[in-house]
Amino acid sequence: MPRKLTALVIGNAAYPGAAKLKNPAHDAQDVSAAITACDFAVATIVDSGLKDMEKALRTLKSDLKGSDVGLFFFAGHGMQIDGENYL
Repeated sequence: MPRKLTALVIGNAAYPGAAKLKNPAHDAQDVSAAITACDFAVATIVDSGLKDMEKALRTLKSDLKGSDVGLFFFAGHGMQIDGENYL
């Protein structure tokens, strides 16, 4: 029986009030293509806001319940405040 492989790939390059990053959108597209070739069911979002990312993460959480393998990839800015990491 084949394994169920599930992935969420996010690439955020455009941020309000900051210069656009060069690579995150391209990195997300490249990673999505590579893991799709490995039989992952991939959801890819690019330059999404908080609501879209939260929706995609909720969907991933639900999809992982029936999956054998889950993968999450994020390219873009992150930050840390008081030891907590944020996308």
